[in-house]
Amino acid sequence: MKTTFYLCILLTLIQFKISAQKGILEYKSGEKLEVEILLPKKFFGSIVDWYGMENSIHFVDLNSNESIKGKANDISFFEFEYNGVKKKYVSLLYQYNFLNKKLGKNLFGIVIEDGFIETLQIKGKRNSWVAENGPNRSSPGSWRTTNYKFLAFRKKTGEVFFSSFKFKKSWSEFTSDCPSVSEKVSNGQYSVIKYREIVRDYNSSCGNSK
Repeated sequence: MKTTFYLCILLTLIQFKISAQKGILEYKSGEKLEVEILLPKKFFGSIVDWYGMENSIHFVDLNSNESIKGKANDISFFEFEYNGVKKKYVSLLYQYNFLNKKLGKNLFGIVIEDGFIETLQIKGKRNSWVAENGPNRSSPGSWRTTNYKFLAFRKKTGEVFFSSFKFKKSWSEFTSDCPSVSEKVSNGQYSVIKYREIVRDYNSSCGNSK
């Protein structure tokens, strides 16, 4: 049985050119495992990026040798070291509107700044139908693939925030538990592109007391 398991892993490594990294995986239930993370080679770049390829990433439990598929809706986070730098990926729910419907998708974002509020970068690809006569799949048209990249912000309590067009209102509400920063947002002391400055001020002023 074990021979068959290791043969399958070996064939996967060869076929998909996968790089194995040892790290930690934590489920949303709180269960934490020491794992070997099997990552496609194209996962790596100048920084490690996540492209939402849930079917292309697997974990192997180092205690039981069981294979685990990396579904973002089940996993809280996973982390490992790459070239001596710790990489941490956090699962979060991204909600969006499509054809007047509110939809959601669980994604992984890489932590690019740590603290009580984590700054996460999300990169991926989205397929969408572009019809000649409006958003109707029965109309002539074609599927288009577009790349996207954006930042998200997550408190250690689990609250996730995506900056909106209502900059002052949304950010002052998100930082309301840190009055010194929330008031500066409301008073217009941050420009609309200073997301990371707000997060740094929050973490330095209030993050240590959480």
